[in-house]
Amino acid sequence: MDERAPELLEGAGDPHIHTSPSLVPNRKSDIWRLVDACERWRMAFGVVKWHHGDSVTAVEVVNSVHHGPFRLYGGLVLNEPVGGLNPYAVDVAVTLGAKIVWLPTLDADGHGRAIGQLGGFPFQQVRRTRLPETGIRIVDEGGELKAEMKDILSILSGSETVLATGHITTEEIIRLEEFIRREGLDLHLLVNHIDFSVPNLTVKDVETLSAANVWFELAYFTVSALGHSSTEAIKHLVETNPTAQFVLATDSGQQKNPICPEAMLDFVSLLLDGGVSKARLDLMLHRNTRELLMIND
Repeated sequence: MDERAPELLEGAGDPHIHTSPSLVPNRKSDIWRLVDACERWRMAFGVVKWHHGDSVTAVEVVNSVHHGPFRLYGGLVLNEPVGGLNPYAVDVAVTLGAKIVWLPTLDADGHGRAIGQLGGFPFQQVRRTRLPETGIRIVDEGGELKAEMKDILSILSGSETVLATGHITTEEIIRLEEFIRREGLDLHLLVNHIDFSVPNLTVKDVETLSAANVWFELAYFTVSALGHSSTEAIKHLVETNPTAQFVLATDSGQQKNPICPEAMLDFVSLLLDGGVSKARLDLMLHRNTRELLMIND
């Protein structure tokens, strides 16, 4: 571990953490273990993501009895267990204080095309007896946003809930950002794990999507033993898009990967060793993440 990594981790947040309970039976961390570990390394906050739906209510229970400095946030993932692109589920999640609403992940058409299967991953077991036959798309056959997607955007606009792209395709992300910009909607858009199999953004894609309300997530998962990216690729993305708003996340919780905060320490160390500057990492870990999530502390 690079000796500079713990200093950078202090006060940082992680916008993408997987814990149990989960569709994946072998998640390495539950919420309580996550809180304890992050407090030991003096992290400030984290967002828990469950592929099967809502983590907001569980997080609120934890926060109600945990009085340490570390703060948890929850969200909603729009996979089939909550009805896919379901404006009613989004309305409830926003009302309950969801920090992020993720567009479809395991059940997205983009996931199926990139990974080769819907509902899960080849590298890990998923506890589902009913898998989708077709993936969820946010656009219709003509490339226009579906009515339910527009309804979801109207709910999120002006709220303090971030919209994250999940596992939709690059083409869908571009259509989404164009609509948000054209309609003048007031919302923060997070493009998840940009160098993962989906969406697998290019340098040009990042340039095209860059805007004041768009953030780009760089995730430990993509450079881990389960990913296919590299610190060199991340450094290239960052250096060739100096004005883009990048944030660091772990996307951790897989059996073969360390959990947060160890995953973040490893990620920061790898990036430091790969030549990403300490100042740039500090920006991505602290200011950018807080501005994305609208956290003022």
